[in-house]
Amino acid sequence: MNNIIPVFDVGRGAGRGLAKLHLFGMRQFDEILYVDSDAIALRNADDFFSNPIVRKSTARYLTVADWGAWARPPMDAKANGGVLFVRPSTSLLSCMLSTLRKAKATDFRSAEAEQGFLRFIFGDSAAVLPITFNMQ
Repeated sequence: MNNIIPVFDVGRGAGRGLAKLHLFGMRQFDEILYVDSDAIALRNADDFFSNPIVRKSTARYLTVADWGAWARPPMDAKANGGVLFVRPSTSLLSCMLSTLRKAKATDFRSAEAEQGFLRFIFGDSAAVLPITFNMQ
């Protein structure tokens, strides 16, 4: 996993790497809640792990819809990479890295870095967490 940065430019704003993919290889944890450094936690993280959506889901990856400054979520809201819930899996990570190595810059929105790649892999259906987990 030393070289997961694709050969194409993933944009200046999102950085040049896909560091969040490392979460999927952290098998020492059953579940990981990742929160971007520009987010502010307003409640105890235990509230997240006890949320019924998280508890009932068997998905390896969940996130929040990205709807920015809209007054209400648009119908085509996309998955956001600011708050991620991951259940690590080395086989899933291996598959993701294999896909990434074969991907072309046009396969997913490379300017979004890992957010674009995770949407390419999981689709926007992973955006099931309540918007209150990542208000913008």
